[in-house]
Amino acid sequence: MKHVLGVLALFFMAMIAPVSAAKTIEVKSENFVLIGSVSENDGKALVTEIEQYRQAILQMLGVTPSPEPIKVRIYTAKNKAELEMLTGRTGIAGIYTTTLDGPIFILNSQKGFRRGKQARHIALHEYTHHLIAAYTDEVYPRWYNEGLANYFSTFEVDKTGNLIIGRPYQAYGYALSAKKWMPMATVVGAIRKYPYSSGKKSGGGLGPADFFYAQSWLAVHYILTTLGEPAKMRDYMNLLNSGKPQNEAFEKGFGRTPAEFHSQLKGYYRANKYKTVTIKPNVSLTEIPLEVKVLSKGEAAFHKAEAMRFFSGANVKTAEIEAQYNKAEGLLGETPAIIAARADLRSWEDDYEGAQILYTKALTQAPKDEMVNLVTATVLIYKYEKGENNKANDIKQARKHLMQALRANPDNVGAHYLYAKSFQLTGDMPSGQALASAETALDYYRSINFVDSNLMLASLLIKGGKDELARPVIDKAIIWGHSPRARSSARRMRKSLMR
Repeated sequence: MKHVLGVLALFFMAMIAPVSAAKTIEVKSENFVLIGSVSENDGKALVTEIEQYRQAILQMLGVTPSPEPIKVRIYTAKNKAELEMLTGRTGIAGIYTTTLDGPIFILNSQKGFRRGKQARHIALHEYTHHLIAAYTDEVYPRWYNEGLANYFSTFEVDKTGNLIIGRPYQAYGYALSAKKWMPMATVVGAIRKYPYSSGKKSGGGLGPADFFYAQSWLAVHYILTTLGEPAKMRDYMNLLNSGKPQNEAFEKGFGRTPAEFHSQLKGYYRANKYKTVTIKPNVSLTEIPLEVKVLSKGEAAFHKAEAMRFFSGANVKTAEIEAQYNKAEGLLGETPAIIAARADLRSWEDDYEGAQILYTKALTQAPKDEMVNLVTATVLIYKYEKGENNKANDIKQARKHLMQALRANPDNVGAHYLYAKSFQLTGDMPSGQALASAETALDYYRSINFVDSNLMLASLLIKGGKDELARPVIDKAIIWGHSPRARSSARRMRKSLMR
């Protein structure tokens, strides 16, 4: 089956008429929880479709689905202005991040979640990165990783329940119709980092990111649907993973230069025919169990504050986030979750005394609460790490609270990560629990984004005599480490293991 890619002359962030206000709802499925001011139908439709998408991609990857260890949270902003207020970033339609609390999205829901809509595409695109990282051992160069996410996120379910992947995403048509593209040498040269540092637009309203995403989608579509190209891709990856320089790996693997690939893709685009893949699901995807709840004004205010805390970082002043928690408190009262969140915010300002007063208060109210104990431990560990009156008792207390969080939820990956990290910080010989926690964290944080930080966990495993578990982490960092320092450190670690 083939489809034609039309050209949309609509700009990425075009203004549309405002939609009517909706109540804030929470939609839960087995693997996701969505929170936002959207209609119940829209919320249920997006969560259902992401569950279907998850099943489809895992089936394509040959992975037997199992529940997410941490439910993926999806926050929605009602328009562009609210998204900018919550995140402190401009010119975006959504963000995905993985924190100690797990994977989290925030999306602009103003344009809706129907097929072809930007928010839906971003949700599927970003979740693809999580799926590939969490459920496979594959590490791809940046250009292919983004192109693969772009390709998979064209997913649709037809009337018979079959899954369709590969239909063109119309928004890429505008960039691909431009006379001058980003050179493919630049695109395929994006191995660890993106090939641009700003979103500066050209006279046609297009920036480097527009070309990179459109061309990476086109490249992956060509590779996956053209006879003989998947085998060349495997050769290319084998050469990269053997340590060959990127240019040599590309030319030997694909049997062409990037400039020749550029010309081939231009022809592929002009031919304007795109093959699709149809997948018959192993299980029925028509009925996804969902729980829907209308949130009170206080609950909605609290979740808005949580979204700000997760996504704002240095882009929003801490006082602004605290003000949002004040609104929630005015409606809900001083709950343990609000108090603990404030303790976390105080630590951002290096106010560890203030943080201690707050987390102690939260613990008094909810001594066994998972989130309260995790925040308390996080504050204590980062206080120790920053050298703020280092005390062995701080680490001892942090470990106690992490174990309490793990008793409440043994799958709390953030708690496992911090427990392992506490032994690396002090230089203590890792306990059995520390080694088990390091293994759990490594199994979850597989994304290329964590390659550098995972060296810390590998170092702990080596100290505990688990060299065989550390080796794959070290080998991955030698090739895929983001910084020269990380790659150099990985080479030293491997050399020490060979002695």
